[in-house]
Amino acid sequence: MKAILFAILFALPTLAADLTADFHRHYKDGLLTPEQVGTLRNVEVVLIPGFMSETFISDDGRSTIDLSLITKDYYGTHLRYLQSQGIPARRLKASSASVSDTRKEIAEVFASTERPLFFFTHSLGGMALLDLLLEHEELWPRVSGIIFLQSPFTGAPVSTVVQKFPALSRVFPFFNVSTEMVRYLSPANRKDFISKNNILITELISQIPVLTVGGVANGYKSLFSTSVTLIKSGCIKRVLGRCVGPRIYAGPYDKSDGMVPFEGSKLPDADYVMLKGADHGETIVRIPYRGYDHRRLTSALLKLIL
Repeated sequence: MKAILFAILFALPTLAADLTADFHRHYKDGLLTPEQVGTLRNVEVVLIPGFMSETFISDDGRSTIDLSLITKDYYGTHLRYLQSQGIPARRLKASSASVSDTRKEIAEVFASTERPLFFFTHSLGGMALLDLLLEHEELWPRVSGIIFLQSPFTGAPVSTVVQKFPALSRVFPFFNVSTEMVRYLSPANRKDFISKNNILITELISQIPVLTVGGVANGYKSLFSTSVTLIKSGCIKRVLGRCVGPRIYAGPYDKSDGMVPFEGSKLPDADYVMLKGADHGETIVRIPYRGYDHRRLTSALLKLIL
């Protein structure tokens, strides 16, 4: 009987809605209204950074290399804006060496407050949160909403390429990155995880407001143009639409933000937004070719959940 019910369930059309047009309407309208700010003051917004965030946060000493003087702090503008509105908000110290360390940080948030929690995650931070919630269903009633910004739920193709060149691991310690994390982010590992947890993920989304957001940098100026080409066609350079040199990534190919394939940023039955022209870095730090204002981006995504 259960098998029949599951077959009927997956035969139904997806419940996911494309909210891209709604996002742009809210983005154009401006920042949060006083009424929306008042609602958000009743929760605590938790910002969970992603991969290599240690390199872009000024007071994080785990990375030998500090780029925050150039890019400003990871999630810095988002955090300052929320706090300036009197909205309780904090940014966690995510780890690029161990997803378990990030999960512990998230678990400590649940233990430290009785407030409803609203999570605003980026990249690897979203995956750590999802892993934790799928193992602890008792935490679901504590969560008011989740924005998953550019999380590679089905894996990051770049990690597959990195594993083909072991010499690259020599620079990992300078960025607080581990080979364990590179394997964790591999498409083979993550697709298996999503497949095994598909039903539970659908149940979570039915109980918690969830929005997934993916960027597409194809055809736009970006610091990630080389990896955009790699994820789109398997090689690092194309001339007249054809690959120059060997294919170092076997696919599947997709539009992407340079790190995360757009389709891989979605979850089953979760509403989603496509950020055209947004690469993997410009939504959370200040880099060239940035097309989205961080305060307006934060406001528009929060409005969608509200």
